[in-house]
Amino acid sequence: MNPCFIEACEAGTIERYTSLEAELLELAEYEIYELTEEAIALLHPPSDEARNNASSLRSHFQRYRDNIRFHSIAIKKYPVTFGGDKKLMLFLWRVPKEPSDRADADNDRTVMEVKNRLPVIHSRAVRREFTERFSHAVVSPSVLRQMYTLLTCDGSAPHDRAQRDVDERTLEYLVSGGDIELWPDMRVLNSGERDKYDLFWAAGDKVCASLVSCASDNRHGQERTLQQPISVPDFRRRVVEQLVADGHPDAAVPTDQWIAFQFMPRHPTRELATRHTGRWEISLKVLSTTLRKFNADAHACNALELNVKAFIEEADTVLVRAFEAQRDEVGAASDDQASHSGSDSDSGPASDGDSGRDSGNTIDYYLTSTNARTVRLSNDDKCKVPTGEPDCPVGTNVRPMAAALAARTVQLRAMDHSWHRASITPTVTLLTDLEHAFETNKWRNGQLVVTVKDSILQPSSAFRNAAELKTTILNQSAKPIIIDKRTDGGPEQNTTFLSVQLANVALLRATGADLLIHQRPAADTSWVNEVEGCMPLLNMALQHQATARLRMDERFETLLSNEGSMSKIREAIAAIEDPSERAAAKAAWTASVCGEGAPVKLLEQRFGRLEYTGRRVIIQPVETASAIEDMQDLVKEIDPNWESTMTTKAAVAKLPKLTSFLETHTVCDKYIVCIFNCGRAGDCPFDCPPLRMPLAAYKELIGDRLKSGCKIVPQPEHTPASGKEHFDTYENLKGRPTSEKHYPSYTPATRASSSATAADAATQKKAGAELWHATKARLTIGCSECGKPRCLFSLSALTAEQVDLAQSCIDDVSSYVCGATGLFLDDHVLASKLHIRAAITCGMPVEKQYYTSKRFRDCCTWCATTDPTEFADPGRLNLNGQKSYTICTRCALVDGKPVVTFGKQVKTAAKKVKAKGRKRQKVDSSEESEAEESEVEESEAETEADGEEASGVEEDDDEYQYTVELVLAKREARVARKGIIVEYAVKWDEWDQTPDMTWEPPENLSNAKEEVVKFERRVAAMPSRDAFSGPTASSACCYATCCKVADRADVETSQCFVRAQRWCTRPARRSTSSSSPSSRSSTPPTSALTARFWLPWWRSGRRLASLVRD
Repeated sequence: MNPCFIEACEAGTIERYTSLEAELLELAEYEIYELTEEAIALLHPPSDEARNNASSLRSHFQRYRDNIRFHSIAIKKYPVTFGGDKKLMLFLWRVPKEPSDRADADNDRTVMEVKNRLPVIHSRAVRREFTERFSHAVVSPSVLRQMYTLLTCDGSAPHDRAQRDVDERTLEYLVSGGDIELWPDMRVLNSGERDKYDLFWAAGDKVCASLVSCASDNRHGQERTLQQPISVPDFRRRVVEQLVADGHPDAAVPTDQWIAFQFMPRHPTRELATRHTGRWEISLKVLSTTLRKFNADAHACNALELNVKAFIEEADTVLVRAFEAQRDEVGAASDDQASHSGSDSDSGPASDGDSGRDSGNTIDYYLTSTNARTVRLSNDDKCKVPTGEPDCPVGTNVRPMAAALAARTVQLRAMDHSWHRASITPTVTLLTDLEHAFETNKWRNGQLVVTVKDSILQPSSAFRNAAELKTTILNQSAKPIIIDKRTDGGPEQNTTFLSVQLANVALLRATGADLLIHQRPAADTSWVNEVEGCMPLLNMALQHQATARLRMDERFETLLSNEGSMSKIREAIAAIEDPSERAAAKAAWTASVCGEGAPVKLLEQRFGRLEYTGRRVIIQPVETASAIEDMQDLVKEIDPNWESTMTTKAAVAKLPKLTSFLETHTVCDKYIVCIFNCGRAGDCPFDCPPLRMPLAAYKELIGDRLKSGCKIVPQPEHTPASGKEHFDTYENLKGRPTSEKHYPSYTPATRASSSATAADAATQKKAGAELWHATKARLTIGCSECGKPRCLFSLSALTAEQVDLAQSCIDDVSSYVCGATGLFLDDHVLASKLHIRAAITCGMPVEKQYYTSKRFRDCCTWCATTDPTEFADPGRLNLNGQKSYTICTRCALVDGKPVVTFGKQVKTAAKKVKAKGRKRQKVDSSEESEAEESEVEESEAETEADGEEASGVEEDDDEYQYTVELVLAKREARVARKGIIVEYAVKWDEWDQTPDMTWEPPENLSNAKEEVVKFERRVAAMPSRDAFSGPTASSACCYATCCKVADRADVETSQCFVRAQRWCTRPARRSTSSSSPSSRSSTPPTSALTARFWLPWWRSGRRLASLVRD
């Protein structure tokens, strides 16, 4: 449409155009003013009737545009109509009032500017082509339309009203940044009968309010998970129950689909979102497994990783500088040699020139590439891949992300269960491209190496891992100088385990490197390991796959048919006595899993077709047993007395040479281990090879730091400069002594948290019985952090099938840490049957249920060593007559770990006797009291001097010990649920009063065994024990019987027997205090006993009388 002039009107401006005329007067001549429908609604508001009628509203806008007239100005009007709805855009600009003052050039320039402002109108076919081209992306069509409009400035109108509503909602969503709180209320879109379901909506509000939300923190912020209903029908049933509870059983109930439309839309940008009302702020969601378990040391370990990276970068710079200086020296020496050889052809041996050339070649080799100097690798085991039995393939448990390509006649099928005995372990290693990492600070770029092995006969271990990494490293660099190894904290990679440290020693000597750094993240944070980012790539090869092992020879199938877990199969093969038969069984099993056409070969082929960062994944063969033995032989070269089974600190402590090597060539901390060459080639008692790095670089990076008491890689620490919220930088920490004291777990927790204790109480309450009792301990699982076994409890005994299933799940768990409870998935058949305590930490000893259940192998309560030769002798531990759980010599005597004891403590204190003595002293005269007190003090001094020699029990601070002088009598009693209880009447040295004698059980007389043996010998030599038996449940005692046999002419003897009779017939009392003398007797009152008393001193009345004389 062409522009037209509207001249000034002499009749005057109509009132509805007054505001528009004022705005045009404020503009310069030929300045464009766009009159939109929104502007018209502000300048001349329509009536309420017109607002509710689209046709009337359109007519209102049209009349306003058609009748524009002004009194004081002349304008030019340029209307433009476009789009399916014939949308009109009107442009106005003021022109000079006199026609003679108007210029055509100004008008043409203004018209061109208006045309540039007009939107470009694209056909539906063009827009459809754009949408179809990018429809494979995870973007809704409405978002694609907005992208098309933004990129092309397309002003086309939507083809219908529904699309317009969706586009408006999408634009609001994009502008709000996804924040649903900024959206308008979607309930304005509703129409029809609005109050039909008001009672249902009100009850639904109560149900939504009753949903309890719980929050968990992770590295992405706060994630909330509702204790949601199972489904929409379940939500409807809960609302109906609420209606009945509110007294409205006949209220109208909407359909499930209409209820679902009351939720927030799951995808706000899709067309379906227009049907949602958003009445309730809940929506349908899918579980996202992104939550991480918190570890207090996670921040410190991340800071340690930054220090390691900074050290590697610094070390590379130092090595380059040192090699360049060495190259200049070699070049100068070669020039001097060449000048001398020119003057005298016979001077100097020929080998010197060769040596110079070899040295120059080595320097050039190290200056060629960063990866030749330093090898940085990240290593971890992927989750075990289940492998079914012959002809019973089991799925890999990898969730398919998309459909797989397969021949038309092929059907992808697997068993409808996941039970399996065999499994496959892919070990993944990422060799970081350090040159790329130094430039871009991206450490996940590099070569991926995968080793696929049988989990049963080729299980991951420290030395197997070292043998595999040796091959991987030497393929990357023939002569590495520094090796940086980052792994998870599993049993075969835990830097605190001595087996891992020895494997690292073997790896250092096998590769000939000068320095090996092995670091690991905090427990439950292995996702920070770089190789973890490569695991989704391997899942691509595992999706839509099911594996089954090949069938073995029938005799081996029969032999292993009843073994239901990996550990049971391994034990069954090892139990074969015939070596040739055992080797044949191993070969048969290996062929069924790893042979041609077996699952291992299948996975190797699939992994080998993958690419990572533009490099084809390398499949590395499994290391043989001889290769692992070669790695162990490298440790034997240090100390020939070392055996491959000696992997505990207590065992290695007996090897002084190996212990000396570990003290002088390693720096071991909780999360990092540094093993280095001492740099004294030819002088080292452990035959360290010559250094590969220049001596100047060695001194700067290793030697000088160790001499000054610093770590090779500094530990993270808080400083005044960094504050308590952050750790200081590597530049500030290097060259200064650091320690692990800034780790939150530096002092291990010896008590569980209150929340963990409450969780255990809730679990036991739910079980409805004594769940945490020793009789309920069924299986154990080892902690990957501290190595201690932890018990798994079950109320009822497990069947053989359940034991095999549980053991299979335990074998699949690679990094259990004390306190973790989620061993089984919620839908697992054993999830509600087997439980493990949450109120337990790595700083706590092995549970007492482990020992009292009598089901598991004996081990040290602190280091979990199972070698009986390492267990400490309880007699050397000064246990005061108590019993103790097993503890090794190193933990008890070297590390000073407390001995976990149980049972009654022997009476080492005379508190009760002292109290009686003080009571008697008050009755006596002051002089007698002073004399008796001095006598008691002398007796106590003598007891302190020789008490340890006599009783072997250590004295407490304000207490002293008794010494057994002789055993007077013995009594036996049968107690319900305890059996026969034996006690001996003891006469204590220096305590001659009758009330001072006590009955003691045999365990309280462990340090006076000679007196007990003498007593038993005398009893055996007596004529008849029946002569000294008293009637059942009576107060008679052997002393009265002895008096009948003894010489009655001896009045002194008769009197002593009478006093002894009064003492013996006193009813025994049960005491709750373990420190009082009477607490030694745990026997019920005499009326409940069938007692027998023997007195071997009936022929020696004079001696007895002298001992019990007042």
